[in-house]
Amino acid sequence: MQTHQAKLTKVPIDHISVQEGFNPRKFFDNCEFQQLVVSVQAEGVIQPIIVRPVADGNGYWVVAGERRWRAAKEAGLTEIPAVVRKLSDREARLIATVENSQRADMSPAEEAVAARDVLSDCGGDKKEALRLLGWSTVKFDARLLLLHAAPEVLTALTERQIKLGHAELLSQLPSDFQSATLSKILENGYSVAELKSRLASFSLDLSKATFDKTACNGCPHNSSMQSSLFEEHINEGRCANRACFEQKTEAAMLEKKASLSEQYAVVFLDTQRRPDSFKIICQSGGEGVGKSQFEKGCKQCAHLGALLSTSPDRLGRITEDCCFNLDCHKEKVTAYQESLKTSSVPANDDKGKTLPKKSTKPAHPATGKSPDSSIGSAVKEDDTRNASAAIPPARVIEKIEGFYRDLGAKQISDNKLAVLCVNTFALYRLVRSSFPFEKMPASLKDPTRIGGEIGVFVKALSDLGMEDTLAFNHRLLSHLLGEHEKPHPILNKTWAKGAASVLNVTQAKLADHFILDREFLGSFTKAGIEGVLREAVNGNGVSFVEHYEKQSEKHKIAALMKKKNNEILDEVFGCGYDFSGFVPSCVLKFMGDDSHQDMASSNETPSPFKDDLADDLDCERTESGTANSDDERATLDAVVERPA
Repeated sequence: MQTHQAKLTKVPIDHISVQEGFNPRKFFDNCEFQQLVVSVQAEGVIQPIIVRPVADGNGYWVVAGERRWRAAKEAGLTEIPAVVRKLSDREARLIATVENSQRADMSPAEEAVAARDVLSDCGGDKKEALRLLGWSTVKFDARLLLLHAAPEVLTALTERQIKLGHAELLSQLPSDFQSATLSKILENGYSVAELKSRLASFSLDLSKATFDKTACNGCPHNSSMQSSLFEEHINEGRCANRACFEQKTEAAMLEKKASLSEQYAVVFLDTQRRPDSFKIICQSGGEGVGKSQFEKGCKQCAHLGALLSTSPDRLGRITEDCCFNLDCHKEKVTAYQESLKTSSVPANDDKGKTLPKKSTKPAHPATGKSPDSSIGSAVKEDDTRNASAAIPPARVIEKIEGFYRDLGAKQISDNKLAVLCVNTFALYRLVRSSFPFEKMPASLKDPTRIGGEIGVFVKALSDLGMEDTLAFNHRLLSHLLGEHEKPHPILNKTWAKGAASVLNVTQAKLADHFILDREFLGSFTKAGIEGVLREAVNGNGVSFVEHYEKQSEKHKIAALMKKKNNEILDEVFGCGYDFSGFVPSCVLKFMGDDSHQDMASSNETPSPFKDDLADDLDCERTESGTANSDDERATLDAVVERPA
């Protein structure tokens, strides 16, 4: 999260408004509010509120301090002290939640929603959510569990009609029991102890259990046994041992989540995501992304996942094919819907199945060859645009980066300008804290370039040519030996990007070097493996789908993907298909959008950099250490005011 400059000022009361849905507190006690009004009339507003400019630039929205603003308004004040910050919706919501959660009068029901929202805004990082809220793990887990309470129960708790103990007990019941039980509590005034006593005998239905019930057959807590022994008994198929039932349920849920992790890149419990933070991916219809995008893009994406329900009503239910990147999902839906408008062939038949449509296949990005016209419909259908994933899973990115590092390390010594560019960049990173700005080449004086991105830096140096780059290198060396007083940290970015930049300069042909092997393909989830196989077309223009399904009637991609990952890989690399010349789209995308992406171009083209100046360069290869990732965790320390 980005932090922003803050300005303390006085803002007119009537220039401030409340943005719907951003205050985690929904209930204000009128008596306490009137006391606050009296205090404001006597002493004014002591602690400034936090506001942010309205999107259209007309006035401000309250981020934190709505009660103080309302009290000041009722007290007749014309202006109020405020800290003005430029914040995104996510930052504003997170600050409001954290600021309010640190106040003692916040309802536990409001805290429950706050816990979920902060966890979601932290990307599911529980440790970071605990740090921001300042809560114990016990309190945090208890508040998340409280979300299973029915809305009317949470409302009653917020309005102080019932106690926290009531809500915690009710949240353990199915929702249809909660409303009826709540009415009885309010009508009869049951205490927490009385409610607990009444619910202690409330048994659990074994038919709804998510775990293997084999061990329950001989258990003394199984009501089926009592029915044959006693005249008085609970209905058959009930469990009277709640602790044992819940322990087995938790174990089964963890096993199910682990199993889903093989199929999907991310798996969340329903308490970890807001209902509006994901979309279920459809191939067709008004919210469809298209068959090609779903199979060749979405299935390879790190944001494709599943949601596992922990609610008593839907315990163990799985919501599959969820996209947790709403911006990317919206972009893909828009692109597909636009393609339908311009298509002369209907996209769907009456049964909702995607029909083939005529299209002109572009040259293959890794080989430059057009696929054979006999390629199966799985390759040709719904190809109105290029399918893509927002980002591949982390394990896949590791493999891609490793490929670029290895290939870049092998090829850099063959091009003297590339050697000079990388050496100059490494040298600049060493002395940049003390190097005079006026000695920088004109093309590198742009602040966006001198920040340290190796890709941009190397490209700018290669554009300068050998002579100017060598002169800049000499200036850096002179400065290092004569003026630089002490060492500074080196590159804080992955060297894989640097290797890719070197390949830009050397004009490497990826199809001659990349090999899709078992280890690389196995780094994908099952959905990602399917996506890669469906896009695979080798240097001879033969698709994997075509090759595999021609072997026999039993060889179908759909049937193959129902097997375990290791079994899939055994068949893929045992069916005799030659992957030579195929480079997955996720590997090509890593290279960026430069002209080098025509991977079919030969790297034997005479280099324009081989001139007489090359003799002046001593191309000794240097080794540089790896450094940490740029993706440093941002914190709210600079933007969250912690109340005294």
